[in-house]
Amino acid sequence: MFLSDFKLFLKRLFSNNLRIILFILIFLSCLTIPSTFVYSFPNLEKKELPFRQINIEVPATQLYPVKITNTEEPYLSAKSVIAVDVDSKAVIYQRNPDERLYPASTTKMMTALIARQEYPLDKIASISSPLRDGQVIGLYQDEQISIENLLYGMLVYSGNDAAQALADIHPKGSDYFIQLMNQKVEKLGLTDTNFVNPTGLENYQHFSSVHDLAIIGTEIVKDPILSKIVDTKEITIYDQSGKIAHHLESINELLGVVPGLKGIKTGWTESSGECLVAYVERDDKKVITVLLGSFNRFGETQKLIEWIFANFEWEEIGI
Repeated sequence: MFLSDFKLFLKRLFSNNLRIILFILIFLSCLTIPSTFVYSFPNLEKKELPFRQINIEVPATQLYPVKITNTEEPYLSAKSVIAVDVDSKAVIYQRNPDERLYPASTTKMMTALIARQEYPLDKIASISSPLRDGQVIGLYQDEQISIENLLYGMLVYSGNDAAQALADIHPKGSDYFIQLMNQKVEKLGLTDTNFVNPTGLENYQHFSSVHDLAIIGTEIVKDPILSKIVDTKEITIYDQSGKIAHHLESINELLGVVPGLKGIKTGWTESSGECLVAYVERDDKKVITVLLGSFNRFGETQKLIEWIFANFEWEEIGI
């Protein structure tokens, strides 16, 4: 009994002492705590939000042709047809736009683009062997004539001899000139065009599409010189001496007839049928139409143009 009481006494003693020791330790630790909080707060003072200047050009609002009536397109006999808004690149109407067909003398648009690229307008060409096939302006052997006048002869009267002369006078030869034509085709991203001559005379490897020709036509109207030439109804050009004259009347019967029409190029062969690339401006709206394989290129182009401007309005298209 005495032993058990003694054990109980020791247990209580140590238990009380332990409590006292813990209390003393806690008290001493509190004395060591600093009077201020050691952790800092972020500076939450209101500041201006940072930003940087970015110089960007905001594009002008683009207008697109929108059909506002239920009137159907006119009947057209052409194998392929396209109408394109020049500024927005929107296709207004198309039928078989990528079919490969003979382009005939609409080829001469590309011939003109390469001539402008390669020669100054006042360069004098010496005609060594004038072409006599198809439509010609009647260049003479050894005639000296400017590049500018050859362009008139080719684009106004569709002279094959003028087109061939522009290729022949290239320092690297006519074959190289034709290579340049096809290089331009690739540069413009045209996938349905290949040229083997500068005139448009028939060849099974010589082809284009209304879609591609519309793009080439757009390049023509961008050039102020070529744009002026294709809009010429009648002109007389001369050789360098002023003694040889070539009177030219435009093959395009719509010049001076259809309001706002400014060219561009006609074409015809037995296999191609009647072809016409036309450009018209009305109220700052610019449209290119192309017909290949038509039985009435002038009448059908006129009907197509009038249908477009009677049934479409140019509007802003929201995104």
